[in-house]
Amino acid sequence: LVGSKAMVVNPDTMEELKYNEEGLLCIAGRHVFKGYYNNPELTQKSKFIKDGIEYYITGTLGYIDRDGYFTVTGRQSRFYIMSSLNKVYCDNVQNIIAMSKYVADCAVVKVPDEKYLYVNKAYIVLNEQYLPTAEMKNIIIESFSNSYTSIASKTAQLKNYEIPTYIEFVSELPRKTGTEKIDYQYLEQDALKELEQNKTIKKRQL
Repeated sequence: LVGSKAMVVNPDTMEELKYNEEGLLCIAGRHVFKGYYNNPELTQKSKFIKDGIEYYITGTLGYIDRDGYFTVTGRQSRFYIMSSLNKVYCDNVQNIIAMSKYVADCAVVKVPDEKYLYVNKAYIVLNEQYLPTAEMKNIIIESFSNSYTSIASKTAQLKNYEIPTYIEFVSELPRKTGTEKIDYQYLEQDALKELEQNKTIKKRQL
């Protein structure tokens, strides 16, 4: 938009990042709304000033290329912090997984864990030429440690603590009614339900 400024910042330090570095999108200019209705506290939290300019923190993750185009990679709200204090952005993890030649679609959600506080589970729709076998799970897990190059020539790689602890192959991902948006809330509940069922089975076996 004419008259608007945009920059990508580190979500933890709010320092501006370079081109093609993934971070949090912030915008400024006359097109930005003035504030939340009757909620000055929320308005203050959603904005910050840099070099005398007031920016709005959009909550959207992505990167700006050298041509000035912004590519969305996820939402800041979809993250979890492990007991090791590592922060994991679920959208970033699923985007990297989706680059695999084996994967047609993917959704990643957090799952409670006794040791790490949280880990993640990947729901994966395979490309039609691959079968949903245990061997395929191992192949995919091994491939997660490799680097993939996206359309924007960005190289992405999962860190060890980002690799899914659980993988489930599904024929399709659940969508919110009337939209193409993935129903992450349903998947989180499904992952938690399965985890509890597995714990119950293990107790019975003991």
